[in-house]
Amino acid sequence: MLKLCADRATRVFAPAPSRSSPVEPRWLSGPGGLRATGKQSSPMSTGDCMSDLDSYQQQNFGNRIGFGHKAALVIVDFTVGFNDPAWFGGGNIDAAIKCTVGLLAAFRAADLPVAFSRVVYAADGSDAGMFTLKAPRLRALTADHPAAQIVPELAPRAGDLVVCK
Repeated sequence: MLKLCADRATRVFAPAPSRSSPVEPRWLSGPGGLRATGKQSSPMSTGDCMSDLDSYQQQNFGNRIGFGHKAALVIVDFTVGFNDPAWFGGGNIDAAIKCTVGLLAAFRAADLPVAFSRVVYAADGSDAGMFTLKAPRLRALTADHPAAQIVPELAPRAGDLVVCK
C-alpha cells in the first residue's frame, strides 16, 4: 500500500492509451446534452450572452480525453471518526460503508485499482486550515489517531493507494 501521508510522496500513473473514439459525458453529448440541444447550461444566461459550451469551445477547453480502459474505485473519507456518532456527529455513513464492502470485494476480485482518501492533519497543527476553526475536533485527525483510520470493514490492502488530504 502506498501512503501519501507522512512523507507526502507522489505516485505517477501512466496515461491511458487514447481511444479512437472517446466517450463524451452525457451532459455534453447525451440525450438532452448541450451538444444535442444547443441550450445554454446556465439558468442565468440570456439570448444575448455566449453559452457555456460556446465559451468553452472558444477557449479550447473541454477537449475529449476518454475514460480510459479500466475502472477504479475511489473511497472518500470512510474513516472511523466520520462513522462514529461520538465524533463530528458521525454515524450517518454506516449504510454506505456496508454497501461499499461488496463493491470493494468485487473490485479486488477483478484486480481493479482501489484508492482511499482520509483527512489527516499534522500533529503540531501547522496545516490546520480555516475549517478547523469551525470544527476544532478535526485537528485530532493526525496520521496515527484511531479516528483518522479507514474503517476496519474497508481496510486498505497492499497495492491500494491511500491519499491523506
